[in-house]
Amino acid sequence: MQTRLPTGMFRPSVSAPPRRRRGWIMVTIAVVLTLVTATVLWASTTDPLATGSFGVEPRWSDGTAFQRDFAADPADGTAFTHYSGRQDDRRTFFYAFSIRNDGRLPIQVRTIGTSDDTGFAVRAIAVDTDPMSGKPIGYPTGGGDASTLAGVGGFTVGAGEEAVVVLVAQLDGCVGPDGTTTLMTVPITYAVLGVPRSVDFAPGLQIALRDGTCRAS
Repeated sequence: MQTRLPTGMFRPSVSAPPRRRRGWIMVTIAVVLTLVTATVLWASTTDPLATGSFGVEPRWSDGTAFQRDFAADPADGTAFTHYSGRQDDRRTFFYAFSIRNDGRLPIQVRTIGTSDDTGFAVRAIAVDTDPMSGKPIGYPTGGGDASTLAGVGGFTVGAGEEAVVVLVAQLDGCVGPDGTTTLMTVPITYAVLGVPRSVDFAPGLQIALRDGTCRAS
């Protein structure tokens, strides 16, 4: 007499992982997601850029210096030096300032200035990431068309470090009859931990342009 065994008797069984292990996995994933979210939020809201301690007076492309009018130190801490210059028939001038990274992580500066169609374009043409070296900060000479000057690519500023930036400003025409245009900030885009940021940076100097004898071309 044969006895038929139940077919399921020899079916291999697969045991589920212990509940405790599954719980630890879920906790670990939750902690990682929380840390990543917090890091991205912090990097997207922090503003480590500060005005540095270096600067050079503005000069027109023909070498004429701007006039230093006064220095101010408002209560909000945005100290600056005010310069002014007569445009006359000049269209190009240079200025320089330094940016300091007051954060705890390096920042990657991507662009400085603007090349929009407002008639007043500003862009960076030189960067010194080691301003304490004592190397002099100079401007291009010879005047001419600033469009021939090459711009600078991205650069890194370490935590607590400074970088000096030389900029060229190009006007398409005259400031205006008896008018004045004041340059107070410059747009900067940068990244912290790869998270992009942008700011209208106050470089510690204000530049007032007066029309003078400018004649529209």
